[in-house]
Amino acid sequence: MVWFVNFKKTENISINDRGLPYGDGLFETMLFQHGAVQNFQFHSNRLERGLRRLQFTGDFSLLLSDVWQFIYANAPSAGDPVLIKLIVTRGEGGRGYKPPNKVIPNVLIYFGHPPNYDKLRKQGMQLVVSPICTSINPSVAGLKHLNKLENVLAKHVLEETVDEALMLDPNGYITECIQSNIGWFKGNRLCLPSIVDSGVQGTMRSRIIESYNGVIDVGRFKLNDILEADEVFVCNGLLGVVGVASIVNQTKNVSKGGLSDLNNRRFIIGNKIENLQTLLEDKEKHVCC
Repeated sequence: MVWFVNFKKTENISINDRGLPYGDGLFETMLFQHGAVQNFQFHSNRLERGLRRLQFTGDFSLLLSDVWQFIYANAPSAGDPVLIKLIVTRGEGGRGYKPPNKVIPNVLIYFGHPPNYDKLRKQGMQLVVSPICTSINPSVAGLKHLNKLENVLAKHVLEETVDEALMLDPNGYITECIQSNIGWFKGNRLCLPSIVDSGVQGTMRSRIIESYNGVIDVGRFKLNDILEADEVFVCNGLLGVVGVASIVNQTKNVSKGGLSDLNNRRFIIGNKIENLQTLLEDKEKHVCC
C-alpha cells in the first residue's frame, strides 16, 4: 500500500487543498491487471469530462498524459491485480468557495490490493433498499466527484451481513447502489436507470452500453420495475458484472417509493447475466491482446 502526491512518494498534502473543505475534485478507482488499466479509455474519458464540467483550468491532455505515464511506469506489472485510486483536486488556495484564477491541480495516486469478490461472483449479491436517498443535481450528475456523503451515510447504516444497498432519489426513482451501478433484464430488454439527474456514470455501465447488442432501455424506474425483473446485476470497475440473488427490505420508517410494501424478492442468476459477463470478458481479452 503506497501513496504518491504529485508523483512523489508521500502521504502528506497541504491543509489548504480545496479537496478537503469543499470536495473540489474527482476520483477514479481502477483495476490494474495483465499490465494494463482495465477499462482504461472509459476511466480516461470520464476523468477528462469531469475536469471540463468542473471548469478546472490548465492543459488537461498534458496532465492526464503525465498521470497515465506514471501509473504504467509504477504499477506492478506482474503477479496479483492492483487497485489504483486516482484523485485529482483543483489544488490549493482560496478561503471561500470561489477558486483562485491561477491554481495548479494536485494529483494523488494510491496502489494497493483490491478486495476479493470471488465469493460474491459465485453466490450472487444480497441487496437491501437504503433509507438514504441520492441527491438530485444535474450539474454534477454522472461525475465521480469527491462529495460522497450520501454514499458514506448509506454505507454507515448498511448491515455488515448485507453486500450492497439499492439507492433511490427523493422521488423514489432507482439511481444506483452505494458503490456500483445496477441493471436488470426484463424480457428482451436490458434496463438501466437514468443518471441525468443523479448517480455516477460508471465505467462498467458505459462498457455495457457500448458492447451490448440487444435492446437497452435507459429510463426512470421505481422499485416495482426491478422487482418484476427476470435477472438483476450490479457492476463496477473492480467487480465486473455480478448477479443479484435477492433484494431484501430492511428499511424502517420510509414511505417514499412504496418501500413499506416491499417484500423480499429472490432472483435467478441465469443465461442473460452469464452471456453479458462472457461478452465483456471477451471484449477485454481482445483489448488486452
